[in-house]
Amino acid sequence: MGKQQLIMDKALELFGKQGINDTTVQQITNDCNMSKGAFYLAFKSKDELITALIDRFMIEYTSDVDQMVRNEEKEVLLRQFFVYSYHFSLRHQPFSNLYIKEQIHKLNEQLIEKMKYYNQLLNESLFRLVDRLYKQKSDYEKYELVWIIKAFMQIYQKFSFEENGEIDMELFVTSCVEKIDLIATHSETTFVTEDLMLQIKWDYIKVDEQMLTSKIMESMEEIENPILVQSLQLLHEHLEKKNLPDAVIHGLLQNIQHSIVCKEVRYLYQIYIDREGNSGVS
Repeated sequence: MGKQQLIMDKALELFGKQGINDTTVQQITNDCNMSKGAFYLAFKSKDELITALIDRFMIEYTSDVDQMVRNEEKEVLLRQFFVYSYHFSLRHQPFSNLYIKEQIHKLNEQLIEKMKYYNQLLNESLFRLVDRLYKQKSDYEKYELVWIIKAFMQIYQKFSFEENGEIDMELFVTSCVEKIDLIATHSETTFVTEDLMLQIKWDYIKVDEQMLTSKIMESMEEIENPILVQSLQLLHEHLEKKNLPDAVIHGLLQNIQHSIVCKEVRYLYQIYIDREGNSGVS
């Protein structure tokens, strides 16, 4: 396990026990059995550590949703999306609630930009989901359905935070799927205009060789597993030489998809492939 991952894991444990504000860098480094100097080589501050934790949760969620959209059976895709989203939210609810209660006043520009970035990534995956389920719909209607799906998730998150309790997962999922399908099937009016749709397209994340190289290098600094390292090296080499067949690229992406450190690389690499037509990977 890399130094950054160790610090994040131990910090989460301490945050859960005693809160974010009451946890010091010294306590975190004590649990990690490392010096404060080693901590500050990994993170400039506790706030940067908190941002990294949010980063980790968001890329885990967006990457896993993307994999689901690409690989799940169409008949259960929407249901499985809500099931996964429910369990993901429940799993990370303690930290989310702590952050909202203790840190919202520290919301900074960097974090706002990161949230915009992950929101754009999620929009792409959800548009792909809607396109698979309701291919006959216009792009205007599909974009609207993306926002409707996200609105249902926000309603659950708001309820969960305010009521500080769980809801009936089966009922929640069934209700969401039923209502979204009703809207998609019977709605005849959309508020999405041509101007708004163009704006959404302009907001797409630009993924190129330079960006992927940077992300691959960052990931390689944090991992020790030789299979992951070699997979990243080969993916990096392919960016320049385009020397690997589709099946090999597919295998390399599968190698790294379960590593939390590599999830962002896998996700962005897949987007790069989709847009540039550099491989037939699906």
